[in-house]
Amino acid sequence: MSHNMLQCFVSTALFFNLQLWKHWAESLLESWASSSIGLRIVLHDVRGSGESEPCERRKKENDQFTFDTYVEDAHYLLSQVADEKQISLFVCGMAWGSRPAFVYASKYAEKVSGLMLYDFSIGVSTSEAWSGAQKYGAKLAKEKRVRLGIIEPVANMEAITKHKNKKACMLAMAATSKVGYDSAEAFLKTVGLREVESILYPIIMMMGEFDPNLIASPGGSKEMLKEFRDRKGVTQLAILDSTGHASVKARPLLCAKVALDFLHRSQYLHRVSSKV
Repeated sequence: MSHNMLQCFVSTALFFNLQLWKHWAESLLESWASSSIGLRIVLHDVRGSGESEPCERRKKENDQFTFDTYVEDAHYLLSQVADEKQISLFVCGMAWGSRPAFVYASKYAEKVSGLMLYDFSIGVSTSEAWSGAQKYGAKLAKEKRVRLGIIEPVANMEAITKHKNKKACMLAMAATSKVGYDSAEAFLKTVGLREVESILYPIIMMMGEFDPNLIASPGGSKEMLKEFRDRKGVTQLAILDSTGHASVKARPLLCAKVALDFLHRSQYLHRVSSKV
């Protein structure tokens, strides 16, 4: 089936709001070049974060703050903004936000044309030691950018960390600790990846060279690369130069450039396969 638009759906990241993606989205839209296919980017704050709020009827319930709930919210939102028959849907997320993106693609695989994951891992990454490793990696990446003279737009920290309801945001981010998603093995079991024989959409994992999620075990990006490829998935691991964790924040233009290339290649492969 031919589509007349690409739609890129982007999930929020840990304690950031959708403003995190401002420079990334602007660069991607400015660079997009196709005479016949448009590009729309839909940015989404999960319920409780950014300007999104919890469901009033379930305000006293913590069980609304789960990846499954966020995926259903996203599914409803997407049903309201476009006719799925007319679009190619690419799902995207960074770090924490790559997890609901992965859950969405697993649950609604038939609707997904591609999956873009920045700083991806599904293991436990909330320990003090792991947080320290991420911060140290970010420091090394920043020092390298300075040495190389790499300049990218600087995010406004106040703007990208603003949340209408801070208490609800804390509850929203705790989805990683909920049963079924609280370890790499549980995550894989919940999304049913091990029962999947073949992944039908292309995947790209974009990882900073200094991001500890690259080599994390269990559930780091290199381990997930094998999981995806074992299921005949067309999966690419792209290493982002001079970048640590929170890659889109540090290097939005580089992240957009790699995403742009992936979108173009995915559309080319789609056109070729449609003619076969």
